[in-house]
Amino acid sequence: MGTRSLRLIGTTSGSGLQKVDIDGWLLTLEITDGSPTRCRSCCCPQGREGSFESWLRNDPVSLLSGWEHAQIERLLGEAADQVRGQSPESQ
Repeated sequence: MGTRSLRLIGTTSGSGLQKVDIDGWLLTLEITDGSPTRCRSCCCPQGREGSFESWLRNDPVSLLSGWEHAQIERLLGEAADQVRGQSPESQ
């Protein structure tokens, strides 16, 4: 199994929403304590969109295996560390 690239888009909002790009898929994730708890919306590279309201109780985050969930947590943490390392306050 491979690991995909994850890039943060902007910063986490006050309500815990974080936009990310994972291999061209644009996701808006709810983040609690550094862990994704729900996917609010997504857009695939071909432009098709989905949202929490259209998934009928099957949030994609709940379908992740434990390993996949841990990898997303790790990638979110690494991406946040890179952003903090590039901020003017850290220099």
